[in-house]
Amino acid sequence: MINFFKKSSKSLTIGLLSFFFVIIGFSIYQVSQAQEAIALSTPPASLCNIASDLKFGMVGPDVKELQKYLNNNGYPLAQAGFGSKGQETNNFVTLTKNALIKFQKDNKIPAMIGVFDKVTRDFLGCEKEKEIVPEVNSEPSEEQKEAGVNTIINKYSLSGTITGISGPVILKNNNDSIIIKPGDSANFTFPTKLITGSNYFITATTDYPNQKCYLKNNSGTIYNADVDNIQVACVLGLSYSPFTARFGGGGGGGVSNYSLTYTAGTGGTISGTASQSVNSGGNGSAVTAVPDTGYSFSSWSDSSTDNPRTDTNVRSNLSVTASFTINTYTVTFDTNGGDGGSTATQTLNYNTPTALTANGFTRTGYTFAGWNTESDGSGTDYTDEASYTIGTSNVTLYAKWEAEPEPVTFVYNGAPVTYGVIKNPTTGEFWLDRNLGASRVALSSTDSSAYGDLFQWGRADDGHQIRTSDATTTLATSDTPEHNNFIINSNTPFDWRNPQNGNLWQGVSGTNNPCPSGYRLPTDAEWEAERESWVSNDADGAFASPLKLLVAGFRRGDTGSFLGVDSTGYYWSSTLEGIRSRDLFFHSSSAGSDYFNRWSGLSVRCIKD
Repeated sequence: MINFFKKSSKSLTIGLLSFFFVIIGFSIYQVSQAQEAIALSTPPASLCNIASDLKFGMVGPDVKELQKYLNNNGYPLAQAGFGSKGQETNNFVTLTKNALIKFQKDNKIPAMIGVFDKVTRDFLGCEKEKEIVPEVNSEPSEEQKEAGVNTIINKYSLSGTITGISGPVILKNNNDSIIIKPGDSANFTFPTKLITGSNYFITATTDYPNQKCYLKNNSGTIYNADVDNIQVACVLGLSYSPFTARFGGGGGGGVSNYSLTYTAGTGGTISGTASQSVNSGGNGSAVTAVPDTGYSFSSWSDSSTDNPRTDTNVRSNLSVTASFTINTYTVTFDTNGGDGGSTATQTLNYNTPTALTANGFTRTGYTFAGWNTESDGSGTDYTDEASYTIGTSNVTLYAKWEAEPEPVTFVYNGAPVTYGVIKNPTTGEFWLDRNLGASRVALSSTDSSAYGDLFQWGRADDGHQIRTSDATTTLATSDTPEHNNFIINSNTPFDWRNPQNGNLWQGVSGTNNPCPSGYRLPTDAEWEAERESWVSNDADGAFASPLKLLVAGFRRGDTGSFLGVDSTGYYWSSTLEGIRSRDLFFHSSSAGSDYFNRWSGLSVRCIKD
């Protein structure tokens, strides 16, 4: 006989309740018994098997007998609104559930709705040894037995594997979580177990830069077994799930392929397959970083120095760039007979134009004339500080020396004088070291002691060129006037001679050449070459040149007065320009080639023929 709460028209006296606790999963369910109860007859033994039927949602042959039993004992199923007395139904689970809801509500039983096994069996009074609970796999503790617990429901674990992590990852299922770090085991198990019927949904979070984690088999419902096939794959910078096949073929959900990309930086190329597709865990093929001529392989952008390299056990995409270093070579400078000074060895990058180190060697009685790739001067010439492009080997450059020209002694204006000789290394020309008539080499561009004389074009050094010479208006009728006066006039063709003679001053043997033997007046083109070698196109550039040209001014051919002294320089050339002759001029802001009337008095500088 069992105690069954019967609904009647009379007041049902409910006394103190005793509670029966049943642990199912993580919940404790309570079944209460009233102090007063209605006696029911013992149910047929077959009805005690309904726990199994209810669990699996089955409809067995006991339906009709159970319904009759309940109705005959004063609690008809019709009261729950699901049919008349004795009615059979195929929706036994739903019918029982709603009947129990009505029963529990009427009797204020705090049992958990929807768990039919224990509740149904208890109010039917089935014997304990006949309970069918497939999940039972352990005995309750003593404390649980004192509380009325008969069985412990089985709990199942959630586990799986994680791959490819570069930074910490948090796996979470509801409030249950695991933190996995690089270096930890690839296998994980959640600490809390779950009962059959529990839903799970695993998530993965990470704040490691560019790391993304994807999951497979991460959700479902526990059903009488552990879940051990959860998969987590983490990658860097991947914009799609690695569980999604990307390169065609077959269904399935594993990582299909990863890409390997090899790029060459400046100074080299890649030999081998530069773009590869590799199955997860597979190996790539070898690639080699090949340096160009004049370069050497340095490293890959992931710091690897393997060359060639083969990437194995590929678990993520890889993109690396090979870097190359330009080779360096030395230029050694050989004094080649010098007796003083030094020039340091220079290191140059391959195929990179670089100015050579300025010469520091000296040789007594000689002038440095540049460099040559051969000691005897038969190779390639390079001027001092020239741009040099080195090849793929070290080189030696040999100093070239030219004997300094001896000072020149000659008769000028009736008296012997000695002038030095200088060379412009840019043009290669030799010149007297001062203007004709100067008492010394210029100390500044306005050094009056170095100004020298002012010649009318084509006249010899007959004394007319001296700045203090007297003037005359009488024109000469020959190439050699019978006096030393400066000839002035204001008539065409503005010359000191009538008629003009354009053959004067032409070359070393030209008539009236005032220069020493082997020297002459420069041509207009030679003056232009000198001017183009200056550091600036003005009076400063003129004085900074090897010739140290001055702003000595000029003497007018119409009045005999002086102009431009201390501000402008004028130098005759031997080149004609119609009835005039060409000259070099310069002042504080510019320089160039011009022409003057031949009666004018200008400076003269002699060039070696």
